[in-house]
Amino acid sequence: MKVEEKTVEYLAWVKDSPNDESRELRRLEFHNWYDGLSKEKKEKAQRALDSEKKDILDRLNKLEERIKTELSEPDLTLERGGEVYRIGEWLTVKEYAKEHGYKPTRVINWIHRGIIPGDCITVFPELGNLRLLRNLLYKEA
Repeated sequence: MKVEEKTVEYLAWVKDSPNDESRELRRLEFHNWYDGLSKEKKEKAQRALDSEKKDILDRLNKLEERIKTELSEPDLTLERGGEVYRIGEWLTVKEYAKEHGYKPTRVINWIHRGIIPGDCITVFPELGNLRLLRNLLYKEA
């Protein structure tokens, strides 16, 4: 069996491990096999590993794009008490601060001082007291 094929086979074997302990044992076996290879064979195995890394990165990039698309969908909403909160129109304190160039502590200060009106704030206790702010520009008086 060629080194490249054996490398790919080992990777699949490690990925298919049923649990962490088994995965670790298989990973160690792979490293022992790899350490015993000549320099030329290690280079071939490395090319096979690089190809696998590229495939993994491509899949992660596609997943990241999908997540960004899903989060930017205008139809993404939270609903509570008959009211609908569209994501984008309502942001977390951290998201609001980042989007408008403020520190989160300033935004929280504005909430406490009433600069951000109560009707522009909603709290979701069922989501760990998630606080959302209406995405408007607020100014200190």
